[in-house]
Amino acid sequence: MDPFTHALSGAVLVCSIPSRYRAGWMPLWGALVAACPDLDVLVVHSPLEYILWHRGPTHSLLGIALIAVLAAAALLACLALDHRRRPPGDRPELVGWTPAAAWKLSFALLLLHVWLDCVTSYGTQVFWPFSNCRVRFSGLFIVDALLLLPLAAGVLFWRSRPRRMVCLLIWCVVYPAGACLARPALEWNLASALPPAVEGGRPVQAVNLTPDLGAPFFWRAVIDTPEDRLTATYLAGGAAPSRFAVWSKPPEPLWTRLAETDRTFAAYKVFAQFPVLEETLPEPGGVHVDVFTDLRFGSSFAFVRRIQQTHEDVDKIFRIMARLSPGGVLTGVRFRVAVGGGGDSGWQAPRPPVAPEEAWPWSEASGLQYLWQFLRPWAES
Repeated sequence: MDPFTHALSGAVLVCSIPSRYRAGWMPLWGALVAACPDLDVLVVHSPLEYILWHRGPTHSLLGIALIAVLAAAALLACLALDHRRRPPGDRPELVGWTPAAAWKLSFALLLLHVWLDCVTSYGTQVFWPFSNCRVRFSGLFIVDALLLLPLAAGVLFWRSRPRRMVCLLIWCVVYPAGACLARPALEWNLASALPPAVEGGRPVQAVNLTPDLGAPFFWRAVIDTPEDRLTATYLAGGAAPSRFAVWSKPPEPLWTRLAETDRTFAAYKVFAQFPVLEETLPEPGGVHVDVFTDLRFGSSFAFVRRIQQTHEDVDKIFRIMARLSPGGVLTGVRFRVAVGGGGDSGWQAPRPPVAPEEAWPWSEASGLQYLWQFLRPWAES
């Protein structure tokens, strides 16, 4: 979710506490704690690090348990300072704010952040470092007005009414959960409504929905066929789309060879959900550039696509490029993500994936191997 929704959800959670236990500044503290896991973008310096680390350690159950210790210590310190500075008749109630209670509140704020990230399509490494599996329920778009606006209204107008804050807190759980549960049903409904072959006789293999702006009402349908992926806007409960945009799947031999040759492609292959070969750009001397993207990060709305562009017809997010010689040898790799996530890597020479004997001695599904890659230069120096 966007940082404003995270911050507002934290303020709402704190405002749901009875006022006799809540100092006036605590909603601000709750907003900061609820938003702080996204500070992981400050420690990434390349697009590769972004897809490996963002929504990783600071979004895992282990990570937020440790962050909650720091947040609880800050809360208790601020409460103690506030208690000393106020006159005896105007001191906030400190009953119940033991270290355990402060940690539980902090952990709840951070867990709410993780939940609101899991309901999007990006994916969250909840079980890091034991697994780099990304939990994604793909129920809501990254910005959702039906979450953002009620939370903002609650913080602005109802923050002194804990019962209404509790209702908003329940909404933060029930509404995203309903959207996530609705998606499989809508996928089944769309699959039932589609003919066996679409768009020029392409046989339908699988039907997927990924949230678009306006989800859970507007979705982006991604239809798998043997060689292509088709996309169209799908209105929940409406008729099946009749016209689709056609995207070529990456040729499997090439896709596998790129992942075996370069570590960025290896990470991207694991990260991408609906990869496509967007275009092939010829260069002098028989060299060409294959441009790949992931359809879950697009949108059927033109103004959303314009926001996602740095200049005309060039998406700025999650586009990876391979420069190939006339013989098909990979000679250069370029990866572009959001500006806050490392931006544009520029053209770089291929770097082979980490060999098994150089990786952390856990399974390939473990995030510990990425931690070892990050720490290894310091360990060996």
